[in-house]
Amino acid sequence: MVIRILILLLIIITAEIESKDLFPSWRKSLENFNYQLPEELYDKYKEFGYEGAGYFKDTKGIYIRKTRFPKETINYAIGFRNQKDIFLPKEVFLVFYFNDSELLMVSETIPYIHKSGDYSFAGAIHRIGRTYEYENGKLAKISCLDRNPDLNVATEISKKEYCGEIIHLDEQENISNVVDSKNPCSYICNSRYMPYSLPGFYYTTMDQLKLRQSPSSKSDVIKNLPMDTKVQVIEDSFKAERLSPYVNGNWVKVILEDGKEGYIYGFYLRFENEPNINLILQKAEEWKKKNGWKGK
Repeated sequence: MVIRILILLLIIITAEIESKDLFPSWRKSLENFNYQLPEELYDKYKEFGYEGAGYFKDTKGIYIRKTRFPKETINYAIGFRNQKDIFLPKEVFLVFYFNDSELLMVSETIPYIHKSGDYSFAGAIHRIGRTYEYENGKLAKISCLDRNPDLNVATEISKKEYCGEIIHLDEQENISNVVDSKNPCSYICNSRYMPYSLPGFYYTTMDQLKLRQSPSSKSDVIKNLPMDTKVQVIEDSFKAERLSPYVNGNWVKVILEDGKEGYIYGFYLRFENEPNINLILQKAEEWKKKNGWKGK
């Protein structure tokens, strides 16, 4: 009898542990952005009781941790960064936010800096930049996030603060509304942060993007590529370059459909399965004209 009870308890405990293993679901969501969770990180995640883990090598930095935000259902965050990027603070990550297995948001984190230079909140981070929000597995909202530099309460720093326009999409991912947040962005909000690009097929996100001989903005130009040109990334050089205060990325080696090879600035690429931000922004402008938009 005692043995049966122990076996039953073991089965229950094992089932509870397996229910906490969200790794397979996370991997599936991250595939749409061509990011991977290495086996070594998975082993650490299990070792630490499915609470969180980190993987920091020469080129890639990845973490999994539990997190909470005021009035949001997010409870897990998975962050990615280029370890060789000397231009960005170590707290800058591209972060995928989940409620257990469900992807809710993709955004960027940076350290909070008070306008007074007060370091009382050293270590506090906030979300910023081009942001995607999801509902029931569908893209529901595209926006930009910002942060008031005059906050003095930690919970306020972590809150979601929109700036610029908020684009709402229906279940078919058509534009359903465009709302003015009434809060101008303090920066130029363009493409999302790209810490690195793994091999695969991508599309260019700007017109006349330069294909260069070597990984540098000073390298000779092979040709200019139109927007939405399909390219195959062979490898990421992990050589970061800052082209402006708001444009920071790596040079990636690519091959074109005509066989030409060279380097492209990875900031202006999107993976083939992720949202086509330029097309969505274009459709949002068309929706505004059609609906006599006045920033409501």
